[in-house]
Amino acid sequence: MRAVATVLLMVTATPASVLGRWQQDLQAGKTVADTEWRKSVDGLGVQLLLIDDEEAFLKEWTTTPESHVAMVKSVSRVKRGAVLTAVIVFSGCGRPNGNCDATVDFTVLGPDGSVHGDVRGAAAWSGPAPKPGIVVLGGAHLQMRIDRTRQLGEYTVHGTLRESHSKREVISPSASRSSNSAAA
Repeated sequence: MRAVATVLLMVTATPASVLGRWQQDLQAGKTVADTEWRKSVDGLGVQLLLIDDEEAFLKEWTTTPESHVAMVKSVSRVKRGAVLTAVIVFSGCGRPNGNCDATVDFTVLGPDGSVHGDVRGAAAWSGPAPKPGIVVLGGAHLQMRIDRTRQLGEYTVHGTLRESHSKREVISPSASRSSNSAAA
C-alpha cells in the first residue's frame, strides 16, 4: 500500500457570499467593518484569497459584469504538488477621478516559521482609480506548490497592500494555514 501525501487547508479565504456582501455594502455607501477575512485602513479594504483553479477564477472575474462577484471555492484538501495561487482583492484605492498606484508583498511561511516564498513590491494596480464601491482584483498573483522537498506541517500565506499616494498600508488576514499529512 502506497502512502499519498496531501496538503490540508483550513482556508480563511472568503466565500463568494462574503465578497458579494462586501461589494453590496460598499455600493450602498455603508462603512464595512473588518472581519477575519478582510481588513481595512482609512477606507482601503484588502482581502487575500487562495485559488486552486486560477484559470477558471480569472475567466469568471474578467468576463462578467463588475457588479458580479466571482465564485471563490473554499479549498479543503490539496494534493502535494498541486499549484495554488494567492491573489489580493481590494477596494478604496486612489482618489475619485484620480489614480491608484498600489503594490503588494506576499510572504509564505513554513511550519517552522521560516520564509518559503517572499515577493516584495509586485504591482497590484497602476492607473485610474477603480470606481468607488467596487472590489477589484490586484494584478499580482503568487503561485505556490508544496513539493516533495518541503517540510510537512502548517503553511501560512500573508499579503500586504501599499498605496503610494496616501501611504496607506493594509496587512491582510492570512489566506490559509495548511497542514500536510500522509494518507494511505
